[in-house]
Amino acid sequence: MLTFNRKLLLTLTSIIAITIMPACKHDSKEINELLKIEKLNESDPKAALELIDSIQPEKYNTPKLKALYSLVKSQALDKNLILLNSDSIISVARQYYEDSPDKYHRMKSEYYYGMINLNSEKLDTALLAFLKAYDLGKEIKDYFWQGMAASKMTDIFTRNYDGQQALEFAKISLSCLRKAGKSEYVNYALLDLATTYHNIDYSDSCINIVRNLLENNSMISDPWFECEAKELLAIAYIQKEEYAKALKTLNEISRPDGNESVKKAYEALAYSKLGNTKRGIAIINCLSDSNSIISDYLKYELYDELNYQNEAFKLLKLLYEESDEKLRKNFTSNISVTLLKYNITEQQLQKANIAKYRYRAIYIATASILVILIVIMAFFNYSKKQKIKNQELVDSAKTLNDRLFDITQNNKRLANSIYSLLSTQFTGVNEACQTLYEHENVDKAKKKIAQNMLKLIHSISEDNETIHELEKLLDHHCNHVFSKFKSDFQDMKNDDYRLFLYSALGFDNVAISKFFNTTVKGVYGRRDRIKNRILGSDTENKDKYIAILYPQGLKHKYEGNIGENQKLYRPNIKISD
Repeated sequence: MLTFNRKLLLTLTSIIAITIMPACKHDSKEINELLKIEKLNESDPKAALELIDSIQPEKYNTPKLKALYSLVKSQALDKNLILLNSDSIISVARQYYEDSPDKYHRMKSEYYYGMINLNSEKLDTALLAFLKAYDLGKEIKDYFWQGMAASKMTDIFTRNYDGQQALEFAKISLSCLRKAGKSEYVNYALLDLATTYHNIDYSDSCINIVRNLLENNSMISDPWFECEAKELLAIAYIQKEEYAKALKTLNEISRPDGNESVKKAYEALAYSKLGNTKRGIAIINCLSDSNSIISDYLKYELYDELNYQNEAFKLLKLLYEESDEKLRKNFTSNISVTLLKYNITEQQLQKANIAKYRYRAIYIATASILVILIVIMAFFNYSKKQKIKNQELVDSAKTLNDRLFDITQNNKRLANSIYSLLSTQFTGVNEACQTLYEHENVDKAKKKIAQNMLKLIHSISEDNETIHELEKLLDHHCNHVFSKFKSDFQDMKNDDYRLFLYSALGFDNVAISKFFNTTVKGVYGRRDRIKNRILGSDTENKDKYIAILYPQGLKHKYEGNIGENQKLYRPNIKISD
């Protein structure tokens, strides 16, 4: 006869075998199709847009498909420099991912929601969205999207004339993009940083960054990038009153669009400051039709330099009106209030999430208790109607075992499988009822059942023999996945192997934290370290391992064979009293 503890463990293995099955769910064809287009967005945005436009949106008829389609569509439009001023597309994705565990796509939906509001000059709404995207990127350690969100926040603070905040986020953006290894984005991040230094009158820092950028990237293929960098360098030289250097840099600039009004205006100012006012006036007269506010400002400085008071006053008045209008427009966006709202919103979201998970836990616990009570009541009701005592139930079980034994003689392999399945399905309930029957005091019986369950938990977490049998169980049902994992990562700690084992068997983070006698946060941390180790490896089973650690998905849904129909395995597990 199996001991009571052993039978409970067999019941547990039956439950584990069932819970392993959902881990094998493969992504649908439509999901994989959209994920491929999403990936293509990074390397060939034009082809990605053509693909997404060739698809009929009606085929995506589930909330998940609609959300991913909306996100990929928004990204494709943005990558192709098609500015959107309406959030009707991205809102579908944003609403779906708001309550989804898929933090990667939630982060991207917030980012593109911010881009749409930035295009519409709704700076407060855009800032809040970028802040959320940045925080989510920080949470999942996605440095690229952290850097992109920080870059857009730099733009917003620059537009609001908050140079110090712009500088802080420019530094953050540069640091994140460097960690992400995106060299093409790092160059623009350096240019943003140099611009913020210039805006707060740190001309030396601006000049050093731009000069190093141009010297170290002599083979720059983007003409606009080179043009913007040299224009910034020239302006910084003028600000430092190094007009000869400014003129030399301006002469090297060749704008792709051929519009050189701003360049010429700065040349006029530089020549004037160097004493060549005649040439400066000639250049300014050629720009008389320019509507650029920068050109008007330079005209004002030049007229003021030449003591043309009337012309200077007219331009100064015009500049004041234009600047005043821009300031009024920008100051209607109260950034400090937005930040406060963001913090309050985050606190409310955290409280809501805590309450949500608390209610979910209470619901699960209540439902579990109700199921157990219903099973027990049904069992006793059945016993009463049939007037069968518990001993008759034992005799019936013995008869069933005898029959199974006879079948085994005819077909040993089939009989062993059937016996293993049946023995793991009803042993736990049977033994619990046996305990209730043997103890007149129901409270004592419940206490003993609880003690046995605690002993089982202790065995799973501490007993090496039990853990070894669970490893064999997982290997048997799942194509030796545990042995392959240990072989691929031979220098991991034993606790890392155990966390992988418990995850594959379907235990959640709360249960695993009890096995390790630690906090749920600690389990998350260890799981995250294992994930990073797997992602940094070149094992061919990488996707399968990630699918086990993160059954809800990381960035994509991964394929695996967990839960394939396998030959049943009856473990030889013993739990000492």
